[in-house]
Amino acid sequence: MKYLGKRSTSHEGASKLFGDLVKRRKIDPKFAGLRRLLTRAAAEKSDFDYKAVEVSKSTASSWLRDVEQFLKVVRSVLGR
Repeated sequence: MKYLGKRSTSHEGASKLFGDLVKRRKIDPKFAGLRRLLTRAAAEKSDFDYKAVEVSKSTASSWLRDVEQFLKVVRSVLGR
């Protein structure tokens, strides 16, 4: 997705782009901590996708809670 003339070309790049947008004050700095979620997601993605690592119910529930919170922030940033 292209946002403010910038686009992430990789999953790992999404975290960097998020950090850049916080630094440019396009995303409120109070949400800066969510960059860790993007970094963690990119790091674990290949394990889930390619290595067929099994996920416990508690881990899956934790991811769902984190993603729901992240999406709330996205909606507020985009004004939706």
